[in-house]
Amino acid sequence: MYFGRSLQPAKPITNLDNSVMKARDIVVSAGISSGNEHGVAVSVAKGEIVKQFTSDKPDGIAIPQFSEKVVIHHNHPLGDGFSRYDLGVLLTNPYITAIYAHGHDNQYSFATFDDYHRDMQYVSKKMLFLPYISIQ
Repeated sequence: MYFGRSLQPAKPITNLDNSVMKARDIVVSAGISSGNEHGVAVSVAKGEIVKQFTSDKPDGIAIPQFSEKVVIHHNHPLGDGFSRYDLGVLLTNPYITAIYAHGHDNQYSFATFDDYHRDMQYVSKKMLFLPYISIQ
């Protein structure tokens, strides 16, 4: 695995669409109430939430298997960035096309995986530079 910097990084998301905002509101609200990580899966085809899940822990979540393309949204109560597990799920599950980690302070991180280019683009509103991971 090669870690480097992209010459043309992914563009930061400035306007979150309705499904992203709804998913964010669900996971952050549940996380603030419980202090744990919560997740939702949004269908790429329908733009609707198809599953909600939690592992009842403040620093980890078990992401279920899917049989359709989804975008995963989950909260990070501690406000940290992606875990290795988060990125590993994205890189190894062909049905997960993107993942968001929403902080309780209105910050978020976003990563997506492009099978064709075998590149992962990572965007975080907390970062100045946008790294990428290329799988050789």
